[in-house]
Amino acid sequence: MQNLRLFIYRAGRYSGVVDNLPHSLRVVDWPYCHLQFLPSNLISRELALINMPGSRITVFRGEYKHLINLISINLRDCQYLTKVSDLSGVPNLEQLDLFYCKNLVEVHSSVGFLDKLILLRLSGCSRLETFQKEVSWKSMRYLLLPDCERLEKFINIVHKMESIKELKLSGSGIKELDSWIGCCTSLEVLDLGGTPIKQLPSTIEHLTSLRELNLSGTALKEVPSSIGYLTSFVELDASDTLIEELPSSIGYLTSLKKLDASETLIEELPSSIGYLTSLRELKLYKTPIKRLTSSIGNLTSLEGLDVSETLLEELPLSIGNLNRLEHLALQGCANLTNVPHSVYGGLQHLWELDLSWCPKLVTFPSRVSDLVSSSVESLPLMLPINSNNGHDDPGSLLFPQLRYLNFEGCKLSISDFLTNLDCESTLQTLNLLGTSFDSLPACISKFRKLEYLNLGGCKRLRDISELPPNIEDIILDDCVSLERFSKLSNILDQKDTPGHLQFMQLSNCNRLADNLGMDMVSKMAKTLPYQVFHLSLSLSLSLSPHTHTHTHIIFFLFYNFDY
Repeated sequence: MQNLRLFIYRAGRYSGVVDNLPHSLRVVDWPYCHLQFLPSNLISRELALINMPGSRITVFRGEYKHLINLISINLRDCQYLTKVSDLSGVPNLEQLDLFYCKNLVEVHSSVGFLDKLILLRLSGCSRLETFQKEVSWKSMRYLLLPDCERLEKFINIVHKMESIKELKLSGSGIKELDSWIGCCTSLEVLDLGGTPIKQLPSTIEHLTSLRELNLSGTALKEVPSSIGYLTSFVELDASDTLIEELPSSIGYLTSLKKLDASETLIEELPSSIGYLTSLRELKLYKTPIKRLTSSIGNLTSLEGLDVSETLLEELPLSIGNLNRLEHLALQGCANLTNVPHSVYGGLQHLWELDLSWCPKLVTFPSRVSDLVSSSVESLPLMLPINSNNGHDDPGSLLFPQLRYLNFEGCKLSISDFLTNLDCESTLQTLNLLGTSFDSLPACISKFRKLEYLNLGGCKRLRDISELPPNIEDIILDDCVSLERFSKLSNILDQKDTPGHLQFMQLSNCNRLADNLGMDMVSKMAKTLPYQVFHLSLSLSLSLSPHTHTHTHIIFFLFYNFDY
């Protein structure tokens, strides 16, 4: 074995003593090794790679000298490792991976002066309290220190880290980012999420290559105006912070694609946000924002807008210009009263709309003429009950690509709204949980692609006369007033077929059960052998002329396993 270059030991059983390995050895690949340290007689001077993740090594000792060919050390997930000793004898080391070595408390200062080091990963080293006070990493590209909870002080740069691409400190205890960060002119990713950092240094304006900045969960109160110099920005996450406003200079970030300001104290967006013509995703949920600037209509690349659980009172007329918008979340907007008429003909690519729990939204704009003045911000008009849906003009279509619609707890007129929707061939999921209406509108049958319908908790619902032709799942739990369900009755009487129907929940629909008769369960078993039903029914049974027994059928589940 004098010429052995690769030592790969996997899925075997080790016992005894390893005396030595050939001097020609280049690679040691020994995951989950039981040795507590690597004896020096096992370390060849020709060694280039050590891959020993999950091993029992306690100390990576500093007696290895003149390992000029060693470029990679992987000791990730070594739970017993407490110390990395002197590595000055490994001058050409490029990668040092100590990921999730959760008992590691010390890394020798020599690591800070490895000129060829490209990657240092200390993610999840939760007991690491001290780090190099001074470093000189001329080749460093990836410095990864997330979840080093006890690490409070960061490094001081002796030599500019002009090659660094990623600096991740999320979840660490680092309290301050020093001004030297401005020297990292090649930095593309800066992750400070969940740190106690309260302020960004002014030198951050020099990070002109920065593409991603994560500030979420920090103690920051403001975003510096100098952020406008970071014209390479693609993603900014400032969520869950104490930030009260975004600087107007944000309008210079014309490459920005994702902006998350959720759970902040922001009450209003700067009008300059309209210059972010590359923006695809804007999140503002759980903010005290009351209005959206009309310039939001200039965000012609926007695909997702989340303003749920805000104080928003109305949507701007210009929202109709968001022709690429696919997701619009308005759930929990307790003050929302108006939606502009521009939604007709606008939002032609919207396929997910959440209007749940908007109690003040009781009217919806009518289908209006293209001649309506653009100065009108919103029209709180009721939809006409007998409106004509035969519109070929795309300028008057209402959500023609919609697939998912959530109306839970909404007080809008369900019949009027569904009648005017132009998504007959696209709508797949409709959630009407807890809404208030007496009968399911007949127009429901026009939605040819609808597969899932949730009518649970519709306590006023009495009659279901029509169903979409391809419906698969129906939820009717707690429809306590439901008396007639034509489709189900016809199926049980063998006047109709189940079609695509696969799943139905009818818990606490006692009036319906009474009307269908005592033999409802046996009929279901006979006529619906391939369907699944969840039932929870209360029935009063007369066992004799003098006694009555109240029986509660908690759960019925029918399966047929003949495929």
